[in-house]
Amino acid sequence: MKTVKHSRGASAVNRKGKPESGVRSIDDESAESAAVHLTPVFGVHPRVYVPAAWLLIAAAAVFFPLVLPGIRRSGTEVTIYTDPPDASILVDGVRAGRSGKAVFVEKGRRRITLRRPGFQEAVSELNIEGQIFASRLLPRRLTIRFTLAPKDNHSPWPAAVDDFASWAAVGSHTGRYAIPPVLTAAARDAAAGHSPGAAPPAEADSASSGSGGGASSNGPLEVSSIDLLDAVLPVARDNRHLADALRAAWIIENPDTALSPWSLLSFVDALSESALAESAAAAPAANADSGASPADESGPGESEVAEPGPSGAFNRPADLAAGVLGTIAAASRRSRQEGSDTFEELFNRPKPDDDASPPPFDRPETVYDELKENGDFQPRLIGELPFIPVPGITAPVGDMEAAAAGYEPRFGARPAVVRVEDFLIGMREVSNDEFARFTAENPRWLPGNRDELAASGLADAAYLESWSSRGPGEGSGDEPVTHVSWYAARAYARWFGERFLPAGRTARLPREDEWEIAARINAVVPNTAELPAGIKSTAAADSGAVGILGMAGSVREWAWNPFRYNENLYRPAGGYAAYQQPDHPLASPFRPVRGGSRIDGGMLFPAAVRGAFRAQRSSPVVGFRIVIVGIR
Repeated sequence: MKTVKHSRGASAVNRKGKPESGVRSIDDESAESAAVHLTPVFGVHPRVYVPAAWLLIAAAAVFFPLVLPGIRRSGTEVTIYTDPPDASILVDGVRAGRSGKAVFVEKGRRRITLRRPGFQEAVSELNIEGQIFASRLLPRRLTIRFTLAPKDNHSPWPAAVDDFASWAAVGSHTGRYAIPPVLTAAARDAAAGHSPGAAPPAEADSASSGSGGGASSNGPLEVSSIDLLDAVLPVARDNRHLADALRAAWIIENPDTALSPWSLLSFVDALSESALAESAAAAPAANADSGASPADESGPGESEVAEPGPSGAFNRPADLAAGVLGTIAAASRRSRQEGSDTFEELFNRPKPDDDASPPPFDRPETVYDELKENGDFQPRLIGELPFIPVPGITAPVGDMEAAAAGYEPRFGARPAVVRVEDFLIGMREVSNDEFARFTAENPRWLPGNRDELAASGLADAAYLESWSSRGPGEGSGDEPVTHVSWYAARAYARWFGERFLPAGRTARLPREDEWEIAARINAVVPNTAELPAGIKSTAAADSGAVGILGMAGSVREWAWNPFRYNENLYRPAGGYAAYQQPDHPLASPFRPVRGGSRIDGGMLFPAAVRGAFRAQRSSPVVGFRIVIVGIR
């Protein structure tokens, strides 16, 4: 190789033979002297190490992206498909992913475990081969299919309904949450050959020992499409909840059928037939004893007496369609009102022009005024508690004041005309001293057993936290008992009934209909700002027209029925509520709390306000009173 440079002595000429100024010519000798020569390296001639260097560069370009990854991490991409889907995949005891998605498994003998709630573990020992070359570009792949066997005596439905109710409690704002289709997943589990199972575990001991535990059934839990919709549609709050519920019902009715116009018509026809069949089955029970409220607080092993009126939410096929459409419309109105459930904020905004639900009567208060004038509301002392009689009545309930003003009712309190039978309601809330007499005979419910109750799902860590180990704090004996779970309140009611009531009468927590009708007869204050601040003794709490104390202030109160947001949208004809039994395996895990409390300053129309907590929740602003049913 030669390199040339300018010579100092010669001048260059152009193509015409004329010298060019500033340009010098280069002779061969000068060019040879300017040549660059590569020298040997460690005795290796350039003709050897230069090609070798290029070979090394080429080898590195192949080795690092195509070979090294296979050396460092040799294995196979394994895709496992399971029936039902979405099982967890564990490789040698470590979670690696879920079925339906590829997971990398390193070379060697591996223990593959598949887990899914409600199904037996599937375990397989596999010899996984590796791949060195191009393991990232063209990985070794393996596809495996498993059919999971269901566990004996297990059902996916109770846990799915619990999850569904919890997601529904989050709210209905469409852009905020990605709600998982938990009912659809449960339906696919059932369709995959899942055997019927038992109800949830028993909560505690029998009612005679003061337990708040629910009844447990050892029989099979078979869920039809109408059973499922009956349980969950009143819980649904927007279109996503409805889609999950209806899709799950479709899978129950058509586990192996693709969607088509014919299969869709068959699905609707099956729902109609199921609804009509349940209505016909409920009618004899309703007609047999329509004049008495049921003794529905059965203990474990006891039968439950049927509710007056239809027992299912859909006594007519039209009820299903009307409820679904009502849920969609209500969700749409809430969206346009920006989801505000604060009545004071609603009344401070201009009245909307859209079609809001009208109250059931032009002047609903006239129904209650007439009853107050003609009724007998003299207190009756039973055991240690005074009770006020409430006659059977058909009357309007719900957030009628909001609906009359053109606003969406608060927290699902949609106006409805309801029917209740005669009952006695506690004149006052249960006090600390009265609850202490119950715990003295039922030490299971003492605060010293808080951890055991919490582990059983009957209370939480705040249960009776204002008590000492010996009982209520000094000077608080006549105040309403608080920090009690729904289960503890129910256990007290059962104990009271067994101790003080004759056969045929039952003590329990009031249903929402009963509580609200009593509050409206009592004409509680329209604004809690009118009440004095702070907690009062049960005998000195806010009063009303018929002498019931503490329904608007002091503490909120537990109600008996499972809480479902849109309960009134699916209320059967005749006004009787289609409340679930609390111990039903598909019951909502939430329970209503009604009325106002000492922290609710400025709450408008507290008789209509609904709230909800999980049944094991204990709150400093929630107590209870009881009712007596079966009095005729």
